[in-house]
Parts: sequence; C-alpha cells; structure tokens
Amino acid sequence: MPTDYLKFHSIPSGRHKDKHHIVIVGAGIIGVCTAYYLVRHPDYDPEKFHITVIESKRVAGGASGKAGGLLALWAFPQQLVPLSFELHQELSDLYNGTQEWGYRRLTTVQLEGDLTLVDSSKDNDNDNYTHADSKHDGTNVNGFVLHSSDEDDDCYESSVDPLHRGKDSLENEEIFKKTTKQRSNSVSSSSLTSSDRPPKKTSKSSRSKLSGATSTPLENSASNQDNNGLISDSNSSARSSMSNAPSGSSANSTFDDHDFSHTSRTSSAANTISSNHDDGSNTSDTSSHKSTRLLVTQVGQGSTTTSQSQGGYNTRSRRQLPSKLPPNLNWIDSSIITNCSSLGGTDTTAQVHPYKFTNFILKKAVEDSKGSIELILGKVGEITYSMETGQATGIKYKPTSVKDDHRNKRLVALYGDQIVLTVGPWTSKILPDCPILGLRAHSITISPYEDQPVSPYAIFSEFKTGPYSYISPEIYARQDEVYVCGEGDSTVDVPDTTDDVEVVKSKCDELFKQVGKISPNLRRGRILKRQACYLPVLDVPSSSGPLIGETNVENLYLASGHSCWGINNAPGTGKIMSELLLEGEVTSADILTLDPLLYFDASVLISDEEDNDEEEEDES
Repeated sequence: MPTDYLKFHSIPSGRHKDKHHIVIVGAGIIGVCTAYYLVRHPDYDPEKFHITVIESKRVAGGASGKAGGLLALWAFPQQLVPLSFELHQELSDLYNGTQEWGYRRLTTVQLEGDLTLVDSSKDNDNDNYTHADSKHDGTNVNGFVLHSSDEDDDCYESSVDPLHRGKDSLENEEIFKKTTKQRSNSVSSSSLTSSDRPPKKTSKSSRSKLSGATSTPLENSASNQDNNGLISDSNSSARSSMSNAPSGSSANSTFDDHDFSHTSRTSSAANTISSNHDDGSNTSDTSSHKSTRLLVTQVGQGSTTTSQSQGGYNTRSRRQLPSKLPPNLNWIDSSIITNCSSLGGTDTTAQVHPYKFTNFILKKAVEDSKGSIELILGKVGEITYSMETGQATGIKYKPTSVKDDHRNKRLVALYGDQIVLTVGPWTSKILPDCPILGLRAHSITISPYEDQPVSPYAIFSEFKTGPYSYISPEIYARQDEVYVCGEGDSTVDVPDTTDDVEVVKSKCDELFKQVGKISPNLRRGRILKRQACYLPVLDVPSSSGPLIGETNVENLYLASGHSCWGINNAPGTGKIMSELLLEGEVTSADILTLDPLLYFDASVLISDEEDNDEEEEDES
C-alpha cells in the first residue's frame, strides 16, 4: 500500500472551525484505530465533526511499527482481549487482511533447550551464516536489500510471556522501574506482586543475578507416551469466537494429546491474570502460578528428571533427547530442545504485520471520513486548559516537518473540544504525573536462507547458554520473513521522538547470533532490519494497564500503557474510545478498572522545566 496517500501538514487548515473538534495526539496503532472507529460510528457526521491526528514524526514510528504483531485470546487484560481479537478478524475479512497486512492464524509454542549442546564451531562457520555487518546496510547483497536501523517502514514490540510472571522476573522489573524513577524523579516506588502488571520478559541469567545466582528448575512430568505429534496447518479462515472455544482446551488443538499435556493460556494464565486484575486487588497466589506453568510442561517418553544444580538444571545429553517438536516446525534444531509446550493453536492465536496494519487502517479512516480527518506533523508539548472551568481546551505543538523549518521555533496553539492522548511511553512527557514508563527493546527481521518458507509459528523460548546464563528470544515467522526480539533494556530514557530512539547494532547482531544457534535456516539467512522501540509499561501496583477513559481533567482522554499487547488490543481500544467520545459511555466492554482517574492526577499539566518564553502562533 503506497504511504504517500497520507498527506501531513504543519499548520491546521481551519476546517475544524464551527465543528465538534476531536484532537488525537499520536498516529500509532491506538490513535489510528481510534480515528477509524470514530468515523465508522453511526453517530459520526462529517458535517458536524472534525478529527485532527497529530504525530511528531511518522505513522507507526514507534512500537506500532516495530512490533512482533502477535494476537492471542490469552493476552491481557481480559476486559479488552475477546473484543479486540474478534475485531482483528472482522477487519481482515473486510479488507483482505491476509494480503494487505499479513493477517493469519498460527500456532504458538514455548521451547526450552540447552545451547551448550551446539557445536561451538558453528559460531565461526561463515559458510553457514552471515552477520549483517554495517557495510551491508542499504545495499543489495545476493538479491537481498539490507536496510539500516533508521528505516521507518517496519516493525517491534516485545510480546511478554504471561507465564513468566515469577518472583524473580518481577524483581527485575522493579529494578528497572526504580532505576527509571531515580532518573526522572517523577513517580514514587511501589511494591509488586505477580498479579500487578505486565511482566518484563527476563532470561534465567537475569533472574539468577537478581536472586543470588540460584534458580528453580522447570519441573517436568513423566509418562510413557508415544512421540507422534500431529500439527494442523494454519489457516486464516479457521477460527472460532471466544464463546465457542471450550474453556481449558483448543477447538483446533495443534498438538496430539499423546505428546503434550496441553492447556490453553486462555483458561489458565490469562484467567489467573485477569482475576487479580479485574478487582484491582494487589494479591497473588504463587502456588497457583507455579501450577499454571506445570500444566503446559512436556510429557516425554519414559521417566525424565531434572535436578537443581548451581542455579540451573542438569540437561540430558544430546543422545538422550528425542525430538519433541511438531513435525512441521522443521526450521528449529530439535537436538537442542529439552521441552516443547503448546501455548495456543489457530483458534486462539494469530498475527499481523503492525506497520502495514496501522498504515492501511489510517488510509481507510481518511477515505471514510469524507474530508473530516486532518493529519498534522508536530510535537505536542502541552495541554491547554481553561483557568475558569479547568477543562482541557486544546494543545500546543511545534511543527516538525523539514519542509517548514522556518516555523520550527514557534509553538502552534490548536483548540479542540475533546483531546485524546495515544502516545504510549511518551505520555508522561505531556502529563508529568502519569505513571507510564518506557522500556526499550531491540529486534531484527531475517530473510530465511534462499527464501525458504518457514512454517507459521510464534515461539517463546528459554535457552541455557552456560552454568548461570540463559537467553529468551521470541521468534515469529511471518509470511516472507522472520521477526526476532530480545529482552528489555532499562538503561536508556525515552527520547524526544521515535526518530531519536537509539538502535545498538551489537544488540541486534547478538540476536542474530542467538537465533542462528536455534535455527540452521535462520543462521544461513540475512538480517533485513535492525530496530528498537519503547514498550509503554504502567507503573502502578494494582493494574497491568492500559489506562483508557477520561482523566480528571474534563475533555482530556487517555488511551495508553498497553504494554506488550498494544497491537493485540488496538481495535478494541479504538472502538471503546469511539463510544466514549461520541456516546459518553462504553457499551462494548467493561473498562471500570482501566479508568485513568484511579491512578494519577492529570491536572498536573506543566512540568517545572517547561520553557514558557517561546513564541506562540494561534491557529484556533
């Protein structure tokens, strides 16, 4: 889809005057879906309403364009997930999402293994795999066009494994948040439990360091079963609604019961999370969490045992490890796998290419708006409000288009009747009291060796790399490439814009090296893109986020803090926001516990460091 269809301007046209003006700040997937469902709402009249979408740099320039794009019915929060998962399917059916943005159903598995079993000579085997050195960027190498890290037309957002919500993982997240708060001095520290918020994906190496170099081994079940796994091919038309899928099972189970103790996260992990989240309680049951993890462990041939040893577990030799991979997951080295568990089949998991999805949906919104949507390039720095009523009255922004450099020193004031902030980890730069932080993560996309197709799987993983070290890359096979993301990096603050996000080449190359040990096919492939983005993490003890609704400042709305499930929950969020803005109430879902009023004071609008001496241009 050509992106030049979307025309951005620096200064408002004035078409919003004498209409009800809705200003959406942020052209990521949440802002775009909000605009789309507004113009599709039966109460929307383009003669009476006008929508301005303002973005600092580009559509889907952050996590919305650099995400893995995994969709799952076992995601969180469950107030949004069933609605949004179904809307993703409806949009795909309506606009041929399979062709336009790579929508398809797929299988999700959890792999555990031991990379110390890999022949070390593979690390230096230049004939088998190629590191994407900087000299390759932007050039054509053997038919593959390799892009530099500042390309703006593809994807990243880490999807965090809901089962990785153990104590050590949360301690690591707490360290990240305390470090961030020490740098920003904007949010008070809080105690955490396993039900509090979206987990930060951490490897066992990180958890070992945090817990004194000790870890608990994964407990395996033992059973005399056969080893003939049955896999169903992913089919975009094979789907079922949440209500049709039996609780605790998959309608289209992707693993034969003789091979795996199969439990859908829809009924276990997701329900454990949502039950703690829905009532806003700050309690957790670690024993039930442990049992949830055990429900998806492999049932292997004969008796298998693990033993705790110096912070890890003793893995059996390569000779003793029969392949437990599904037959069509043939692009993974089965000799290093110690455990494979099913997390979801084609009835509960799907995927999209987030950059393509976001741009396509914005294009359709503009088309359907009949001229009532306007796109502005500018960096919003302030919410304006009435001193008499306390209501939000608009925004102030700096134009950021390079074509309007002479205006870049001026603040433009734009008035609106309703202001909606959908800027993810940048929220606290506009609302200083808002407890949404940013967690940076790197990712790469890989062209498989000789364009060999890879079967449609999303893979969560945990691989041992040494006595105390583990890695946890996530691997998502797309239609024409493979997406790999790494763990979060808490060392860098959120920059001013998405264009300022630093991409550390060595981190991306390390991801390629790691996945090369897991997949011979990918080891011989080539990096297409290196990228990084920030995940919006809600830093409150009683909710995993997001925050959706009107703040305590009248006419100021927030839809942000979606953590690792922003792509998954975007359509549902957009539909909810359209109802709230046009009807004054939400009818599609119960979002009471997601109310921003519960978590922060939006009336703290101006930070102490704000410069009020800049020249201002009124474009009311």
